[in-house]
Amino acid sequence: MFSREPSHFWFELNTAKVTVNFQSFTDAHIYRSPDGQMLINLKQYGNEEFYLIKPDKQFIGSPHPANFREFPGFVYCRYKLPEAAPAGKFLVDPRLRIQDQVIEFWSQEETLTTITW
Repeated sequence: MFSREPSHFWFELNTAKVTVNFQSFTDAHIYRSPDGQMLINLKQYGNEEFYLIKPDKQFIGSPHPANFREFPGFVYCRYKLPEAAPAGKFLVDPRLRIQDQVIEFWSQEETLTTITW
């Protein structure tokens, strides 16, 4: 069952540009929640990698993909405040850097990922 609360709908940032190891990366989707959280879906190497970023808390984690359902232009988040395994569980130190309209981190595939919008 879907909630109709706006907090469950995260809209795609169509202006977002993604680079992986300084190369343009087109197979990514970036979504933002009404409260500013960001969901990054990188479809690398035939796998989907999901990252949940909470800029106000300088947090990056790995959410459970089943908590999000993708539709054209948005995702539906099952929970108002989704949980994610913290970066400490990653095999790679993500070295998260957040600045005005820039997010940079090392993915679990050991690639430098930069998102601008």
